[in-house]
Amino acid sequence: NTDLLRAGLNTSSAVQHYLSFGYREQRSTSFDSSSYLAANTDLLRAGLNTSSAVQHYISFGYQEQRSTSFDAASYMAANTDLNFSSASLAVQHYVSFGYREQRSTSFDFSTVDIASYFAFYTDLQSALGGGTDRYHTALDHYRNYGIFEGRRIVPIQPASTATGIPTLSTTGTPLTAALSVVGETDMYAVTLQRGVLYTLRETGASTSTGTLNDPYLRLFDSNRNLVAQDDDGGVGRDALIQYRPTQTGTYYVSAGSFGSSGTGTYQVSASQPSQTEVFPPVSDTLSFPYERDSFNVALTQGTRYQIDLEGAATNRGTLTDPYLRILDSHGLQLRYDDDSGVGLNSELTFTPTTSGTYTLQVASAGSGYGYGSYTLSVTQLG
Repeated sequence: NTDLLRAGLNTSSAVQHYLSFGYREQRSTSFDSSSYLAANTDLLRAGLNTSSAVQHYISFGYQEQRSTSFDAASYMAANTDLNFSSASLAVQHYVSFGYREQRSTSFDFSTVDIASYFAFYTDLQSALGGGTDRYHTALDHYRNYGIFEGRRIVPIQPASTATGIPTLSTTGTPLTAALSVVGETDMYAVTLQRGVLYTLRETGASTSTGTLNDPYLRLFDSNRNLVAQDDDGGVGRDALIQYRPTQTGTYYVSAGSFGSSGTGTYQVSASQPSQTEVFPPVSDTLSFPYERDSFNVALTQGTRYQIDLEGAATNRGTLTDPYLRILDSHGLQLRYDDDSGVGLNSELTFTPTTSGTYTLQVASAGSGYGYGSYTLSVTQLG
């Protein structure tokens, strides 16, 4: 209850506050000191334990705006030899062992084939229903429950050879095809150039370009690694991926339906969207932990923009895990992103509802303890 810290309460007056008000207000009385330590490894280096961590947060951590949360799901996903049945056990492992073993705590969940996860477990299909955002619903289930329940993901894989795979041009000309049986996916090869922004689409019933109700699109690199996927990013339930390759080469586009459950006709295409640079790429540096940089940019109502915050993943800086926020003229946060770009880069597509000056805020993800150089850019999409 950090509002009590802002009000100046201490450990003595906090007890009286709970007896007089907090109990009736149903305030929480627990603080996850293990997560606080896991999110702030400098405290582990300093020798703090779960008891002293509470006092540290009250005395210093709150004022320093330190994170009190730790992404146990990312820790589990990044270390496949671990198999814990709860997030709390995973956090405790990191504090006791993982930190000293220098285990990774970050994982890019955009590389997880969530549609196959949904298709594999029939209990999820009935429990999660048929809403319009089943991808994020299934992803949230996997991060919060599935990974701790030991549920596995059997991903779709492109063919081991490009022989016989149709070629997709990047001119925007669509190919028309059909999924004839449940579970079918179609594969296409496409040549993409490093650093160029591409738009990939799979359209169906939502735009009257086919009869497929819920298209699902995957993109694999030349090594058959899943690098991007989308469920309902286009119009209605159509799928749309925007991707900027870090390497030139042959990529593979998989056109299917979400959960591998649909049949029907569809169109698939790849194009380079017309772009107007409205905020030339600026390179700067977060020089110390918890630093945040802010940039003002004028944006026009109804215009679609792409905002990229890049670091180590695309060699546009040394910042390992950039974190991007969009604030309005009053400082209210409108959007945020952590890892939607290449690797751990941040990328947002944003359409303002009013014209005016917006603030782009640059930080480091996680505990905010990371720092390094980065590149920020804003592009108007046609």
